[in-house]
Amino acid sequence: MNKTELLSANLQGKVRTVNDARMWLSSHQIEFDRFLEDTFTHESQADAFRRFFIEDPFLGVQKTINHCLDNGIKIEILKELLSRLKFGQCLFIGQQQSGKTALMFILAEWLSNMGKNVAWLGAPAKLPSFIKIATADYYEIPENCVIILDEGAVRFSQRNSMTSESKEFFSNIPIISHKDQILFLSAQSLALTDVYSTHLFIAMFIKSMTQPQILAERSIVKEIREWIPFTNDKTVTYVRWVIHPALNFTVRIQLPNWWDSELSKPYSILNQVDAEAYARQLWEKWSGQPDVIKRITQELKRKGHNKSQLEWKKFFGV
Repeated sequence: MNKTELLSANLQGKVRTVNDARMWLSSHQIEFDRFLEDTFTHESQADAFRRFFIEDPFLGVQKTINHCLDNGIKIEILKELLSRLKFGQCLFIGQQQSGKTALMFILAEWLSNMGKNVAWLGAPAKLPSFIKIATADYYEIPENCVIILDEGAVRFSQRNSMTSESKEFFSNIPIISHKDQILFLSAQSLALTDVYSTHLFIAMFIKSMTQPQILAERSIVKEIREWIPFTNDKTVTYVRWVIHPALNFTVRIQLPNWWDSELSKPYSILNQVDAEAYARQLWEKWSGQPDVIKRITQELKRKGHNKSQLEWKKFFGV
């Protein structure tokens, strides 16, 4: 049994007692007692036995394997999983400043090194050199591409779910498979995001979250709360891989040498040149739709530019 198979081993119904769990783990060179000693106080170990190895033995074995596997091995497993990925949606969730954007860029670079093109979908921004495509229009992104959409809850929130832009964007998610595209979508909370975006994911990467945040989350996050990191360590990520092989594990991924904190600012204010270039992209994208100038004005205000609708009309000569 290799490490990937070990992580995905389904033992539900096979591990019925603490001794069953101890024997199975020992046979796979997993240090059962070290896991308990590292994870629980002496007073709480008895409760851990009951909770993780009798009431829910599968969870107990999974968490034990996760704890005892070397972090380097888990990174290699994640790279292998990504190398097999041909298409689909990956969700990146976590509180503010938890490292979601950094993680998206790191995984996108891994995929770039495997031959995938990487595209940025959104306003102009400071981007790593391996991202060769930057656009506000999904239809300008070619096939066989990784698409990064940072802070998707801002553009595609529940409140905006009935807007034409939101409907148009999410109508494209089912055809991603036909274009061999991988969508990386980040949000501070799925509870703030259009519900449609939460149903078609194939992998979920969760950074640190607070208890109140988890309580307000959608059920797909609440049901895995035992795994969610409660730490200030931005390198820690919980990975939930839902397609075969289905895996749950935590991994530490360090920032690369090229990382710059300026890359992690999806709400950054655009300079005048970038703002006008972004406005032209939106003008072409929304051409023929109602209230184009109004929508451009609102979008640019979010980027720190307070031109009036009259000024934008003059800019476009309408």
